[in-house]
Amino acid sequence: MEVRMPSVINDLLKSRRFWVAAASIVAIAFKDKLPFTEEQITDMAILIGSWIMGESLRSSSAKDA
Repeated sequence: MEVRMPSVINDLLKSRRFWVAAASIVAIAFKDKLPFTEEQITDMAILIGSWIMGESLRSSSAKDA
């Protein structure tokens, strides 16, 4: 099965997990300019990472069923 790159990129750009991860990386990169403490940024990153893991597990188990 051949995977076409534009299709993969298109699916990635439609993914909520991708955009949430990208926003998290931006928040970490600009943590000094945001009105949050470093601890709050870390807590948000952990929460977002947990959500992404849960969504990934949920979507992979739906494919197995």
